[in-house]
Amino acid sequence: MIGFVLLVSLLLNVALRAIVTYAESWVPMPPTLLTVAELVLPLVVITSLFAVIFKVLPDVVVAFGQGAARQTRWIEERQETPVR
Repeated sequence: MIGFVLLVSLLLNVALRAIVTYAESWVPMPPTLLTVAELVLPLVVITSLFAVIFKVLPDVVVAFGQGAARQTRWIEERQETPVR
C-alpha cells in the first residue's frame, strides 16, 4: 500500500513539473508561487491518500501485552544463565 502512495506521489510530481515547465512561458505568475504550488499540492495529495488508506483499512486489535511479556521473560531467562 505504501508503494502505491509513493508511485502516485512520483507520478503527481512528474505531471506537476511538466505542467509548470509548460505553463511558465505563457502564465504570468511569479516563480515563487509555482514553487510553493509544487510543494503544497503533493503534500495535500499524499495526506489525502493516507487518510483514505486508514479510512478503508479495517480496525484490528493487536495484543501488544503478550509479546512484551514473552520478550521480558526471555530476557530474564538469559540474564540468569552464567556467561562462560
